[in-house]
Amino acid sequence: GAFKSFDIDFDGFIDKNDLEKALVDVLKIAKHTIIPAKLERLFRLLDQYKTGRIQLADFRRLLEGDNQLGFETTVNKTRLFSPQETFDWKLNATQQLGLVLSRKYTSAEESFEDIGNKLSKLTFEHFTQFIEKSRALHGFNLTLPLLNQLFAQLDPHKKGYLKLNDWKNAFQGYSYSSQCLAELKNM
Repeated sequence: GAFKSFDIDFDGFIDKNDLEKALVDVLKIAKHTIIPAKLERLFRLLDQYKTGRIQLADFRRLLEGDNQLGFETTVNKTRLFSPQETFDWKLNATQQLGLVLSRKYTSAEESFEDIGNKLSKLTFEHFTQFIEKSRALHGFNLTLPLLNQLFAQLDPHKKGYLKLNDWKNAFQGYSYSSQCLAELKNM
């Protein structure tokens, strides 16, 4: 099936080299249009267990997973490959957090309650503790001042804390499985 087409070296797993080669050979994407950062992001999305390789179960989950939102309703409609790309780290970090939250929790409300220790306000301390514990932004190498900037972006009224509505505005629309399918579709 599709998995075998992507498993170029037939070792039962898809590594980054297999994925890139399959994008070129199977999906006929011009190699020069593949942006390494986007390839890395797709690989991390597909590598559910963070083993450094995509397993058949990861691939099946993507194809058979809950896709109630459908392709066109995902929040992140950016293309996987684009000749010109600007790097907006706050947007990318917010998207990454949204995807992590949608995979770990059933709703934005549930994540807000858990991360905020069932309080009505989610503080910067709650936010940073979750990011460190979950490693949700691993690879972003964010310093404390940068985390503060990210938190400030999520706090539109500059209150110094987030209410449930702020949290929902930032993260409610993300769907991990829909995002994986949309990124594959946009190749």
